[in-house]
Amino acid sequence: MNPVTSVLVLEDTAPIRLGVCEAVAAHAELDLVAACETVRHALDYIEDLSQPLDVAIIDLSLPDGHGTDVVARLTEVRPNCVSLVFTVLADEASIFSALRAGARGYILKEASPEELVESIFHAETGGAPMSPEVARRVVESFRPDSVAERTGLTPREREILELLCHGTSYSEVADMLHIGRGTVHTHVKNIYRKLDVSSKAEATKVAIQRRLFIP
Repeated sequence: MNPVTSVLVLEDTAPIRLGVCEAVAAHAELDLVAACETVRHALDYIEDLSQPLDVAIIDLSLPDGHGTDVVARLTEVRPNCVSLVFTVLADEASIFSALRAGARGYILKEASPEELVESIFHAETGGAPMSPEVARRVVESFRPDSVAERTGLTPREREILELLCHGTSYSEVADMLHIGRGTVHTHVKNIYRKLDVSSKAEATKVAIQRRLFIP
């Protein structure tokens, strides 16, 4: 006999929460242990380690906070628990924020509750279920030609940023690219403005986080 998987649902919209809970309850292999409307409710359950929890289905936009915070806390206190995001948000910032926080999967609400349940089984066997649009965005984020779209950096600015992140000095950049030092400083100012940073260390951190190049 297969062990029963305990499931928490965090969703503030009542009809959606009900649909997901009914889909979970319809499977003998799954046990709905909590249906939460708020971040606080979910965290109260998660942080009570006497309560069982194997999988958490987490919405992102909630009345008292953000689901990514729940994912991060869950990853911290219950590292063996699977977090599945279930949301309408398909922007790159939301996707990567949730995945960095520890989400195992990212499912858009265009999926049916039954498809979401299938994602639970997929994730439990080591998979990383994602809606097609989310998977496409993840794959495209690794393409070099998507860097300009994500940052607004020009090819020359990306070139200079990569050199600086590898420890090249302004003078060395100028010599290598056959441009004046003043031009390098102008490019660097534009890079900092576009990345919303104020130092080379911050620019390096952002460049690595956003995968602007392979360090």
